[in-house]
Amino acid sequence: MTTLKFAIAGASGRMGRMLIETVLNTPNAQLVGALDIPGSAQLGQDPASFLGKSTGIKITANINEGLKDADFLIDFTRPEGTLAHLEVAEALGVSIGSALLSVRRRVFDADDRPVQWLEGLYRPDRYEYQLEVSSIGDVDARVSMREEKARN
Repeated sequence: MTTLKFAIAGASGRMGRMLIETVLNTPNAQLVGALDIPGSAQLGQDPASFLGKSTGIKITANINEGLKDADFLIDFTRPEGTLAHLEVAEALGVSIGSALLSVRRRVFDADDRPVQWLEGLYRPDRYEYQLEVSSIGDVDARVSMREEKARN
């Protein structure tokens, strides 16, 4: 049976905690993301710590990070929290909770310093992303050639 992957918005609230506990105790369900508002004292904490459990994920205010592995978002927040998700859905012309392709790209200079960080959400029915990577040199080489292809 397929495992359903959930993200919970409002993870630090009373209902968010109830939803987290329900997902963790449901066969074939997995908690893969937990969202809360910027400034929440719970950011960076494990969403199941109140149960004395560890999920290996952290509560975040970044919607891209919180949804990156999720099949479903359960949004049990105040209206202002829902509006942030509504904004993404409206901008892409999809329903709230629709599956999206999330792409994050980091670029480093020759001294391994970050110079670019991009995050994007895409409709999978209108956008395709492919990345081919091949190393140059031996196994320990730090040089890679990449060819990126995007169709939209």
